[in-house]
Amino acid sequence: MRIRINSNSGIYGADGVEMQGGAELELDEVPAGWAGRYETLSERREGKAAVTNPAGSGPNGPFSVKDDGNGWHGVYDADGEKVKSLRKDDAEAFASLSADEQLAFVKEG
Repeated sequence: MRIRINSNSGIYGADGVEMQGGAELELDEVPAGWAGRYETLSERREGKAAVTNPAGSGPNGPFSVKDDGNGWHGVYDADGEKVKSLRKDDAEAFASLSADEQLAFVKEG
């Protein structure tokens, strides 16, 4: 684990000299008496699985366009989640796009 020592920590090195605030150390285990005297910068990754995309792959088609009122239309994905708000003319243009073009339009933000 990588840590950064807080200022005025009262933590002393093996040479008996107090460590300066801001000093960074790589340790296997932080001594229990150091609680509150350091900031954790990173932890070891051994035995941990990488999370590559926890929220899924984003909106997925087929998409539908619904009138939300007041001149606005919503674009909804296959899960019923609203992914875009468009004015009537833009919503009609969106509806005329191919499935691939709709997906690209929604994903571009």
